[in-house]
Amino acid sequence: FSFIEKLVDSYDYVSLMERGAYFVFDVYNDGSAYNFGLEVWTDIQGLSGGYSFTANNGWTQVRVSLKDLMGKSKGDATVASNANKILISYSKFDAPDKTFYFDNFRFEF
Repeated sequence: FSFIEKLVDSYDYVSLMERGAYFVFDVYNDGSAYNFGLEVWTDIQGLSGGYSFTANNGWTQVRVSLKDLMGKSKGDATVASNANKILISYSKFDAPDKTFYFDNFRFEF
């Protein structure tokens, strides 16, 4: 799923990254461990950010440094200054239907 554009555009990711922020959220999984990707896209070809995480059975806190997620650059452009889409990806063909709950998205310092 992807975050709505208005929400993605609401933050100064460069400032948050410079201040050492983490993007943190919780995932509930009532089955076996499952892998996801947290992706950040830009309009600049070849410039994107990503992070992989596993949601174990029960609640899992996902905590990723914005520097790790959005610190990649291409020339003078950075993911943090050009982010236009943030999404959580998963493998559609991995297993039968599953239910996950995502909650409490936030920045922490």
